[in-house]
Amino acid sequence: MLQKLSLTPKRNMEQEAAKSLETEEQLLQKLKVLQEEKDYLNMSLTYEKLADVIENRNMDKVGRPEHGKLMFYYQAGAQNLVKIIKRDTVLPFEQYFAGDIVHLYDKALNVAVRYMDPSVVHTLSREAGFALLSIDKPLEARDMFLRGEQRLEALPVKVLPDLMERLLILFGIMETFLIEERWNDYLIYTDKIWMMGMKEAKKSGLSVNITKESEQLAVLLLLYQKDVECSERHKQLLASYRLDDWKAPIVKHNPPLSTLSPSEQKVFRRFLFYVVSNKRSYEKCAAMIPEISDIVARPFRIEVHNNNDHLKNLEILPIYSRTCINFFHHAARNYCMIFQ
Repeated sequence: MLQKLSLTPKRNMEQEAAKSLETEEQLLQKLKVLQEEKDYLNMSLTYEKLADVIENRNMDKVGRPEHGKLMFYYQAGAQNLVKIIKRDTVLPFEQYFAGDIVHLYDKALNVAVRYMDPSVVHTLSREAGFALLSIDKPLEARDMFLRGEQRLEALPVKVLPDLMERLLILFGIMETFLIEERWNDYLIYTDKIWMMGMKEAKKSGLSVNITKESEQLAVLLLLYQKDVECSERHKQLLASYRLDDWKAPIVKHNPPLSTLSPSEQKVFRRFLFYVVSNKRSYEKCAAMIPEISDIVARPFRIEVHNNNDHLKNLEILPIYSRTCINFFHHAARNYCMIFQ
């Protein structure tokens, strides 16, 4: 009877299972081989195993908690799944990979929120958001961006990241609003970006470009979407272009409502003229899109594959984002069709 109740067989099984588990060192050695082979799927699975090892070690309370490692392993697991989707254009189980990416980034963020510095949470949420945007998952991306924004709002002014870092989070959220056609929310964030820039004495070129981009799209939204709710600043901004009288000069305000220079405002106004005036022309609008995109050309180039006949010779444009260039085409085409 005593022999039947003995826990020795169970302990032996647990010890054998423990022996069969790979150690952190063994898994890291395995990763080196997988990296050379670019086996992203097994690399992701290995990072998950590494995270399990660290989590079990933390639960056993052996040594100092390794929250940084745990967060990194979850993050790296997600990054490798993103690489699979970017590399392989046709995947039968892409939706499952996307779910795993969200799950791993979410785990990494949970660790960061609970144990890490707020700046780490912000950086990780930004990376996760843009990674999910790159694989066409805007809803999931916005959730990640919003977690970063919420963390920023809780920080004292003295420890806030620089303007560029904060703007990128807002820019990511606004990208998802454009994709989902949440125009009112987009306009609210354009005011946020403008106010943020007004409070900063030093601005990088990229931060100014983001503000310029949001301004141009806000003006197009105010023209094209008649039911949007706009602030007093938006009303004055739209009125400053004097669309009621194309020969009148652009109205200047002090402090300035626009981040565009006078010459840039003239270029954008000419685009608006071809969109809504009596001489509207989609062909002329399309021809001007590279010119207005140069206003906010970023230091890096983003590939855009244009199917439009007018831009077929320009495979790569120095523009701000695929979403925005599509929006310019969409606005121009629809305006000209409506008013013709």
